[in-house]
Amino acid sequence: MIWTLLACTPSVLQAVDEQRSELRSDRKIMEEALEGLPQTQEGGPSVVIIVLDTLRADHLGAYGDTRNLMPKLDAFAEKGRVYSEMQSVAPWTLPSHASLFTGVHAINHGAHGTPPGSRSRGLALGKSRATLAERFQSQGYTTVGIAANRAFLDGRWGLGRGFDVWMCEQLDDVPGQGYLQANRVVALSQQVMAARGGGKTMLFLNFMEAHSPWIPREGYVEDSSVIDIMHLPTGLEWAGDRHDFAAISARVNGGKKDATAAERASWEAAYASELRYLDDQLGELFEVLEDNGHDFEKDYTIILSDHGEFLGEHRLLEHSKALYKQVTDVPLIVRGPGISPGVDPDPVQTSDVPNLLLGWMGMTPLENTPETALQVSEMYWARRKTRGTPAQVLRFDHLQRSFTLGDHRVVLQDDGKHMAFDLAKDPGEYRNVYSTAEWVPELEALGQAWLAGQSFGEQVEVGEMSPAQEEALRALGYME
Repeated sequence: MIWTLLACTPSVLQAVDEQRSELRSDRKIMEEALEGLPQTQEGGPSVVIIVLDTLRADHLGAYGDTRNLMPKLDAFAEKGRVYSEMQSVAPWTLPSHASLFTGVHAINHGAHGTPPGSRSRGLALGKSRATLAERFQSQGYTTVGIAANRAFLDGRWGLGRGFDVWMCEQLDDVPGQGYLQANRVVALSQQVMAARGGGKTMLFLNFMEAHSPWIPREGYVEDSSVIDIMHLPTGLEWAGDRHDFAAISARVNGGKKDATAAERASWEAAYASELRYLDDQLGELFEVLEDNGHDFEKDYTIILSDHGEFLGEHRLLEHSKALYKQVTDVPLIVRGPGISPGVDPDPVQTSDVPNLLLGWMGMTPLENTPETALQVSEMYWARRKTRGTPAQVLRFDHLQRSFTLGDHRVVLQDDGKHMAFDLAKDPGEYRNVYSTAEWVPELEALGQAWLAGQSFGEQVEVGEMSPAQEEALRALGYME
């Protein structure tokens, strides 16, 4: 298929030039970070964990999509195990990554959002829970993390604990883009794998292309005529154009009116463009890993997303607002020794991933992992930017939990405005049957029993942000 090319604005050209310069400085920073590490130990498989931030499962061929947006990832999935019923434990980055690293839910690890009036934009991961990286360190692994999400994966949030090298805020980003671009993540990965020479290395990667601002990249847009850049999130400076996205977002997220067909078409086309670009970069990454000793059959590779994205459904845009399937249904694809390929229909969630991996490798599991037949997602209030209007405060600023068992889901909210959905009859979750379906009381009771059995994580407030940290949040749409 031939993609229609978008005209390249001066700001895009400038960003490309700046990225070439950044690639050179990245190499020096990583070289210095790796210098002091001990020689890589032999005798164990390497492990690569890849989080494709904000990627919806329903946009992948491996999960039923027919648009061929990510053929390289789909080809990878054909040789791996695809968990068809994977669910994120949270609708945004910080709590989801904390669950991936600790094996417990947000209520247990405590790294999540804060209520209105709080001094902090979120709570960091404390030191009371062992992390996956620490477990690998204890087994002689060199642990390296490269995180593109500068807003909620930088050092202040505690997610780098257990990593010999955690590369995030040290790497300058191109002004206005807000995150480390995929080509730079791939280049740094090549440098790590080449320097460590295979062996006992755990490499964690976070890619941000599916996250807003959804740049319609040259060569990756199928039909440029459907994209109006005035409908896209702010971020990269579009040659000085004035955006009206904030007004669109306030209207849609206020819940008063659906997005227009033109707006949704712009968002879908730009989001798809980012997925095509990301897929090409994943293809580069797969080659880099293989060229530097990572064997997809003898070593372990895990690819997942931390959460999805709303593109106008339910009068919602972006994420961290509600617990519908557009943000909770995410991919999980794994390859490695002892892992049979094919579709696995067993329900799993983010918090299950660490001990699945440790189990395959014959390593001691993380402690205090709650076991339940339920899939549980939690939202601890909205991000501050989401509280931009009184209507948004009323709609989003809540503590919300969803409990899913098979085709049934109950969503409990702290103001008593509960919901329930029969996913077999209503996969889009548009008909609330909380007051009418006979199965609701039993599922709600199971959810309440789960909640009663949980221990609360420590509360670690994050202090004032630096100007650079505020800019990272602003560029990604977390601040006005």
